[in-house]
Amino acid sequence: MKLDVISVQRAEDHRVRALVRADSLPSATIFLQLRFYRPEGSDLWEAARDEALRYLDLN
Repeated sequence: MKLDVISVQRAEDHRVRALVRADSLPSATIFLQLRFYRPEGSDLWEAARDEALRYLDLN
């Protein structure tokens, strides 16, 4: 499975919005629209990837 963070935006109150695409060729493409809390100073792209992994079974 290939995981791509397409976009990340920090909103008010340390909330983050992210769009992530997971491809498992040839059979599936999954788009996740995530909203989560992240403190200031953390890497938003890594945080979005980690949050997406919570919803996907990569085994």
